[in-house]
This record gives sequence, structure tokens and C-alpha cells, in this order.
Amino acid sequence: MYMMESAKLKSVLPKKGQSDMDHIQDCLRSSAMFYSMSLISLLFLVAFVLLAAGLLASLPTFFNFGVSIVVPSVALAVLTSPRV
Repeated sequence: MYMMESAKLKSVLPKKGQSDMDHIQDCLRSSAMFYSMSLISLLFLVAFVLLAAGLLASLPTFFNFGVSIVVPSVALAVLTSPRV
């Protein structure tokens, strides 16, 4: 636990010989990168949820297709197949 806190503190402290302005720019750049990655992952999550919702909404269509076309054609093939 102490090592993690120490690493976080070191990442916030300016490097040796670094000006204040460079340190502020580094902090802003790292926080901007973190937030942009969070935003990208959030967008992927939303896209995945919408895709899953679309697939769930289209299940009745697939079921109707199966009942109205696939089941009768399989039944017709079975009924008309030659007996051995």
C-alpha cells in the first residue's frame, strides 16, 4: 500500500530540473490522456449495449423467420424424403 502511494506521489512531484510550466503541462497532458481513454471506453460500452439491445429486439423477427420458413421447409424435406 505504501509503495503505491509513494509511486503516485512521485508521479505528481516535478522532476529534478523541471520548470513549473513544464510540470503543469505534463500533469495536464497525463490527465487529458486519462480522460480521453475513459471517454473512449465509455463510448465502446455504450455501443456494445446498443448492439446487444438491437440483437435482443430482433430476436422475435428471427424466431418468426424460423417458424414461417425454416420449420415448414424442413418438415417438407423430411416428409418427401424417400424411405429406405
